[in-house]
Amino acid sequence: MRWNILRNTVIIILLILVVGLIGFKYKKDTNPIYSATVTGRSMVPTFNPDDKIRIDTEYYKKYSPEVDEFVAFNSPDTDVLTVKRVKGIYGDVIMIEERAIYINDILKVEGDIRIKPFFELNTPHEIPIDHIFVLGDNVSNSTDSRDFGFINNNQLIGRVIK
Repeated sequence: MRWNILRNTVIIILLILVVGLIGFKYKKDTNPIYSATVTGRSMVPTFNPDDKIRIDTEYYKKYSPEVDEFVAFNSPDTDVLTVKRVKGIYGDVIMIEERAIYINDILKVEGDIRIKPFFELNTPHEIPIDHIFVLGDNVSNSTDSRDFGFINNNQLIGRVIK
């Protein structure tokens, strides 16, 4: 009889510990806010090197990216966490000229935009479904959609919170 009471007590204590550890791990792993530090200059003046940012990793599971939101993703070129501004979404038409970027025939960026290899100049490119076009705010010093093309929405890590 004593053995049964001791055995049941040990089992209950072990169950409490296991459930407690699983619960703690579950809570820790599901925090939707991820913190990061900016290292590059492609988003200056909005984000400067050493700025702290927060990334909501759940946001794009419910919502689609919108123009002018800041998104985080792993760069297709380097697989490094990257932050850029959404400039175009599904259905928008991008056209890059020597010193200008047009979106839906509206001038969006002008000046020293550096010609990039991905898009053919003076040719309209429609953004496909579930994709976005991103640029760095420091457009003359940014690796972005002009280099690696459109970003698939399922590549997004999350929405950057200022």
